[in-house]
Amino acid sequence: MRTYPQVALRLGDLSFDGWKIDSKDSKKLKLDFKQKGVDVKIGLDIAWIAVRKTVDKIVLVAEDSDFISPMKSARRKGILVYLNTTDQKQIKIELKEHTDFII
Repeated sequence: MRTYPQVALRLGDLSFDGWKIDSKDSKKLKLDFKQKGVDVKIGLDIAWIAVRKTVDKIVLVAEDSDFISPMKSARRKGILVYLNTTDQKQIKIELKEHTDFII
């Protein structure tokens, strides 16, 4: 596997939360998995980077408001925060307020 020194991938754990009704077909059930622990790992990485000022920009691919505190910390330390989301129309206002650029 190729590694890139500027990129970090954080893997969490999957939690099986049972079964849920398929949103496309109410007669079908599908497995319900949730990821656990990734947000905390990424938040800690952002805090570590901000304190040490090891970069001048962070690109965060997320839509979760759990990242607002780490984003604010990084920006207070002068780091530019770029936010990339899958749905530009649905970005929460709180995330927009605490990012420098939306890409």
